[in-house]
Amino acid sequence: MTAIDTAALDPFTRVYRAILDRLYQRPQVAARVKLRNRLDHTNGEGDQRKGNAATADFPELELLPAGNASLVYLSSSSVQAIQRYTLVVRTASMNAARELFPLQWALLCAFAEMDDHLGLPFVVKVEPSTDGYAIAEGGRRGNVRAWTSVGTVTVTMAFARDELKEL
Repeated sequence: MTAIDTAALDPFTRVYRAILDRLYQRPQVAARVKLRNRLDHTNGEGDQRKGNAATADFPELELLPAGNASLVYLSSSSVQAIQRYTLVVRTASMNAARELFPLQWALLCAFAEMDDHLGLPFVVKVEPSTDGYAIAEGGRRGNVRAWTSVGTVTVTMAFARDELKEL
């Protein structure tokens, strides 16, 4: 990943980057997903997905923003925001034991090791979903059927209303 001064970024980008950083700090995740297969939509490189992907382009891990943040007004002085991110795992094989399950386990372990705050003072809670799904598809893999697994990471953030006025 490109070195970026995350303190200067908006909270949603900071959370996005913190999630990816924490996932790739887990050696089992880093070992299974090659650098070029880690799709980061905050690094300024545009769409990194390969049109005609080859087997070496998988497994692939992608974190996507999942819609707009929702605001919940807590009090006259504070605001809570909830942002969801979609975590997508794509494999090159229908053999789930070769790529899908080991990477899902590594991701689960990485989330279990994360603190609820991602090292960010405004993060209240991080919740990876258990309601993701996996489908067998061809798509960018040509005629090769393989797995795409999708899950959600929900992040709750809290801000003083005065902080929002300063932005």
